[in-house]
Amino acid sequence: MQEFKIEDAGDSACTIHQKTNSGCTHLSIPLPKAELVAGIVAILSDGDAREMFVDTVLLTKNTTNVTAHVGSASFAVPLTHITQLVL
Repeated sequence: MQEFKIEDAGDSACTIHQKTNSGCTHLSIPLPKAELVAGIVAILSDGDAREMFVDTVLLTKNTTNVTAHVGSASFAVPLTHITQLVL
């Protein structure tokens, strides 16, 4: 089982969470949840885009996932689970 979610963490931040049978991971994002979701939708909607900045957060897309890069940290969400985040 894999579950992904984005939670608000104040007015200007959110956290992406991944929960599996063996544990949990998360990454703090310096964007409101709505802005991060809008960025994910935008990069997925543009068939040619492979990377896109949303403020200071770099979103990258390949054939298997969308990854949020914050400083030296990153968090990849498989495309098969992306609807859990944007709906």
